Amino acid sequence: LKAIVIREFGPPSVMKLEEVPTPEPGPGEVLIKVHAVSVNRTLDAVVRAGKYARRVTLPLTPGVDPSGIVAKVGPGVTMRKVGDRVTVQLRSGNDSGADSIRNLGVHAWGGYAEYVRAEASRTSIVPDGLDFATATVVSRHTPTAFTLLRDRAKLQAGEWVLVMGAAGGLGSAGVQVA
Repeated sequence: LKAIVIREFGPPSVMKLEEVPTPEPGPGEVLIKVHAVSVNRTLDAVVRAGKYARRVTLPLTPGVDPSGIVAKVGPGVTMRKVGDRVTVQLRSGNDSGADSIRNLGVHAWGGYAEYVRAEASRTSIVPDGLDFATATVVSRHTPTAFTLLRDRAKLQAGEWVLVMGAAGGLGSAGVQVA
C-alpha cells in the first residue's frame, strides 16, 4: 500500500510517499480503506516538525482522524463488519492513563495511507448519505466542541458565546454546538 511516511522531523518535504506493507488487524481491530483524513495543524504539522509535547517515535504516518470502509476485521470483532462505513476517533489504546493513550498519527500509524488499522471500539458508523470528508471533520471536532462548551464551560440555555475563529473545523462545530 502507499502511505506518507515521516522518517525525520522537519518541514513538509520530510513527508515521503512510500510503498509499505498492508497492516493486518489484530484482536479487537479493523482494517479500514481510507477515503478521507484531515490535515490537522496541531497533530499533523506540529508532530511532523518535531515540536509535539509528547515523545513521537519515527518512522510514522500522520493522519489522526481517518474515515473509510472496513476492509477486514480482526479476531473477536463483532461490532463491525466488512463494508461498514466508519470514522476513527482520535485515540487508540487503553484510556487508563495519559501514558497509555496512543493517538493515531502521533503514536500509532495514521490515516495518511491507503489503509489504517484501528481498534473497532474507536470507530463510529458514518450514516448513509454523509460523505467521508464531512464525516471526518464532524467526528474530529464535534465531540471536542461538546466537551469544551457543555462540560467545561457549563454553557446553559440563553447564555451568549463568542467563538473566535469560527471558520475552522472546531470553531464551526463550536458555533453549531452553542
